Amino acid sequence: MMKKKQATIKDIARELKISHSTVSRALCIGG
Repeated sequence: MMKKKQATIKDIARELKISHSTVSRALCIGG
């Protein structure tokens, strides 16, 4: 059985082609 790897801020930033600080800030505001 395969486990899904939890996405990190770096993974998200790489996918969206933005900096990881932008992702972090967005998550803090949204959370």
